[in-house]
Amino acid sequence: MLPGLLVLGILLFGIATARAGVQPRWVGMLQIASFPVFMAFLFVPPDVSRTLTAAGIPAFLEVAFLLASLGYTWAGYALLTGERLGQKSPERSVPSQPLA
Repeated sequence: MLPGLLVLGILLFGIATARAGVQPRWVGMLQIASFPVFMAFLFVPPDVSRTLTAAGIPAFLEVAFLLASLGYTWAGYALLTGERLGQKSPERSVPSQPLA
């Protein structure tokens, strides 16, 4: 039950991030994109997953966590650089007179 809540939380957080407009839209889209990959993992038989992994193809969970992690990493980068909606935020002007 806990992994299901984690996946649902990533989906809802991605939707909220994309709709809020505080972060670049792709931050939320990467998190939303990880949801179908998580769901595909549930319906793929274990022997198929092992065969894909043995052939050098990343497992579904690895791809899903990579997508979600890229979204979180991009969000952190956007916060550090002041990027908002794909553009740099304007420089703040410093008032010449101190506020009373």
